[in-house]
Amino acid sequence: MKQQSLNRKISSVLMWLAVILFVIIVLVTGWRKVLDVRNEFGAAMRARINIAASLLDRTIFQHDSHVEELIALAEKEPLIELLTSRFENLHVYSEKDHFFVLDSHGRIILISAPFSSYKDLDFSTALFQTKENKRSVFHHQSLLTKQPVVSILYPLPDGLRLIIEESIDNIVAAMSHFEAGRIYNNEIFFLLSASGQVVYHPDRELVKSRHPLGFEMKERTAADDDGLFSYRYHGVDYLASCLDFPSLPDWTLCCAVPRAEMISSVKETVTSQILMLMLLFILFFIFLQTALNRFSPSRSAESLLRFKIPLTPSLRFLLRNGSRKSRNST
Repeated sequence: MKQQSLNRKISSVLMWLAVILFVIIVLVTGWRKVLDVRNEFGAAMRARINIAASLLDRTIFQHDSHVEELIALAEKEPLIELLTSRFENLHVYSEKDHFFVLDSHGRIILISAPFSSYKDLDFSTALFQTKENKRSVFHHQSLLTKQPVVSILYPLPDGLRLIIEESIDNIVAAMSHFEAGRIYNNEIFFLLSASGQVVYHPDRELVKSRHPLGFEMKERTAADDDGLFSYRYHGVDYLASCLDFPSLPDWTLCCAVPRAEMISSVKETVTSQILMLMLLFILFFIFLQTALNRFSPSRSAESLLRFKIPLTPSLRFLLRNGSRKSRNST
């Protein structure tokens, strides 16, 4: 009974050690896989954001070269005449884009054809009043079309200001292939203005209403070293990466993926690894149990007790002589 009890104790200790070791390996493997998948998601999102940012930068500032050309020509010709005669001929704006020029007092002195009746209107109280003599960008509801637009203000000579209202459709068209070429399920791109309002989002209603999405990203965490952070929106947890535009101060372009997508990716890999580890531990435990049963101390003692020494003639002679000497001594 004591021998059987010893065997059971040894088996129990080995089993618990195997279980503890298995749990530790599973936790370490799972955690490393979470980090690997998170890094993979982060690298993919950053790469796509950089491509999208470059595309949006070219889309929003597509008029820069034309305006620079006009300013250069203004050194030789009157600026108003240039704007009147050459602006449309240079195809500075698309069919949905519009422009107007303000004098130093904020009064419209030139405007694109569909809104010629707005000429001489006083825009001095509008948002285009800025003391900075440099290109500026505004996201607002158009004073002309009443639709959300991105306006670019270009300072001109003689205190004039050229404002080009760009349709949001330009940005939507530029971003459309990102919507079609998602690499993760439910992946979204969105662009926020300096005030946290939606400039671009796959949900067009958020774009039309200039929704303040930046203020509705609940439980937002601080970005880690890779620029990844998490937030909750309408009950869904997201993992996101954002990029601040160098040419658009305080504007933010983000790529977000539901956290469930990352967890699903981790589960697929970790589950197969856990099953493999479990199989290896079962085989290892069977091997240890077999070795214990075969080479345990109790079995070794039993084998010694059962061991019979063969009686050779020389051994019989020694035993008889030893027995005689013992009787003589008594």
